[in-house]
Amino acid sequence: MTRTAVPPFGRQLRRWRGVRRLSQLDLSLRSGIAPRHLSFIETGRSRPGKEVVLRLADALALPLREQNDLLRVAGFAPAWPESGLSSEEQQGDRPWASPPP
Repeated sequence: MTRTAVPPFGRQLRRWRGVRRLSQLDLSLRSGIAPRHLSFIETGRSRPGKEVVLRLADALALPLREQNDLLRVAGFAPAWPESGLSSEEQQGDRPWASPPP
């Protein structure tokens, strides 16, 4: 019997589950996704929709940047705007944060 490779989304999801020390059952209860469906998502037998990815990310308490990464790996566009540390939004009214002239 040959094994199929676990898709990138399934690997990421399993990694984050491990980081948060959650079983599939724990994550399914937190996210409201059936344990069997969650198993199918992790193994690549099922592809999650964008809403499912966001529910899983929320249940895993992922930061917004990590949620965007999970969405990208699942084949979706990021849901949250990203800005670098040098963006004007980050600097606000802090003149010491502005680049030198």
